[in-house]
Amino acid sequence: MKQSIKTVILVRNRYIQYLVFWLVSFLFLVNYFTRGYDIGLIDVVYTFLFHISLIFVVSMNSFVLLPRYLAHGKYIIYSLFLILLLGVSIGINIFTFQYLSDWIFPGYYFVSYYHWWEILEFLIIYVGLTSMLEFSKSWFREMQIRQDMAELE
Repeated sequence: MKQSIKTVILVRNRYIQYLVFWLVSFLFLVNYFTRGYDIGLIDVVYTFLFHISLIFVVSMNSFVLLPRYLAHGKYIIYSLFLILLLGVSIGINIFTFQYLSDWIFPGYYFVSYYHWWEILEFLIIYVGLTSMLEFSKSWFREMQIRQDMAELE
């Protein structure tokens, strides 16, 4: 009994879900970005830097735009802010590889392999995936509330 309660708490804890998502993302992208057969330190560092813009866009969408605008039916405002957010995130990615990478990792030379439209593709995939995860969690929460209300009646 205690084990299942701990499992439920871990599964329902938003911070743990967030951490697991980003760990899986990091593992996936480090393999995707690796140019050779073995993952080197440079691949890990590149993946870390690439995640800066991804974490920004997903966090702002999940914690600000979705609950504040989309959840309240403000679709046009949500869409406009999402477009702005995607543009800012592309800028963050470019800034990260042109300036920030030299400051954080002075011994490495990084070149962003991707054009702005390719970065946009990554961002859209991440926003779409995480939005679907948020929608599914909301749906399951609503179903649980309905079931609890039915039991109370």
